[in-house]
Amino acid sequence: MPLLSTTSAALPPPSTSRKGVSVRAVVLGAFLTPLNAFWVIRMEEVMLGPFPSLLSIFANCIFLLCILLAVNHPLHRFAPRFAFSQGELLTLYTMLAISTGMAGQSGLNIVCGMIGHGAWFAPSHGDWGGFLNAFPDWLVIRDREILRGHFLGNSTLYRGDILRAWMVPVLAWSLLFNLILLVGYSINVLVRRQWADHEHLTFPVIWLPLEMTQEGKGTAFFQNRWMWAGFIIAGGLNLWNGFAFLYPSIPSLPIGIIDLKPMFTTKPWNAIDWTPMTLYPLAIGLSYLLPLDLLFSCWFFYLFWKGQRIFVSMMAWDTTPDMPFIPEQGFGCVVGLLLYYLWSGRQHYAAIGRSVVRAFRKTESSQENEKGANEGISERT
Repeated sequence: MPLLSTTSAALPPPSTSRKGVSVRAVVLGAFLTPLNAFWVIRMEEVMLGPFPSLLSIFANCIFLLCILLAVNHPLHRFAPRFAFSQGELLTLYTMLAISTGMAGQSGLNIVCGMIGHGAWFAPSHGDWGGFLNAFPDWLVIRDREILRGHFLGNSTLYRGDILRAWMVPVLAWSLLFNLILLVGYSINVLVRRQWADHEHLTFPVIWLPLEMTQEGKGTAFFQNRWMWAGFIIAGGLNLWNGFAFLYPSIPSLPIGIIDLKPMFTTKPWNAIDWTPMTLYPLAIGLSYLLPLDLLFSCWFFYLFWKGQRIFVSMMAWDTTPDMPFIPEQGFGCVVGLLLYYLWSGRQHYAAIGRSVVRAFRKTESSQENEKGANEGISERT
């Protein structure tokens, strides 16, 4: 699998008019964070779609950023003193993006299942009993009466006994989740210089908010005719299909998932399994942000995977379960990428290791000198 491209244009110069992480930006972000989390949970867990947290660029954050820019534009014109700078807007965007990742799929919503599912489903599903016994009492809820309202409804969270039962597990899991985030951010700090300064990786998901908020160019972004042409085409297609869903008399446009598998019914071609063909404007737009070699790897290795399945069926090797082991190949690619990046950045990571050793030795030497000084004082005393 080809590696990510290591060539990119220089990032636009940051704004120097005002500090990015300001008190008012953090306060506004703290106010918008729970509202944004509620919105994401409502979309993904209650309405079962759309799922913005599964995309590389969170659509809800871009939408909220557009609202902030709409409010900021008249401020720039009539009250520039109170207008938000690019750094402040990016601070708000970052806080909203973090809250989206935590509230969305594969985020903190999994913790709710970890806390209550074991006790509730153990009587009807024996495997959940073993799952429940694997956790201490302060990480799960074992009282089914406490969980009744959670699973059956017609109740409220705001009762003393329910709040007390949920408080300790929620705080414990939240602490674990925050420690995991801290480890992830610490790893980002360690690899940032190697990836950004030495390998010049592009980080394409940051370009859209950067271009939208860059002072002097942000207006140019919204005045770009090609941007609006793409926006109108993509939005028009989705709007048309939305009306077609509400009013079945309107014919829908075939831009959804079309499975090619039913077209291949004979061996070995039927081994392609599920093969979707789509025309998603969102995916097309995201592809413009990716390096060409990465785009090439996406479609080439997808076809190569399908070719493996057809070849295995042709050779009658599909009698072996799970042949040709596509998930295992994917895991091997991930391990290979990890080893490659460790090897390519070996000098940088070795320098980090040496700096840690020097800091440890310096601390140890300072402690010995302090101990010796204290011992000298005690002897003179």
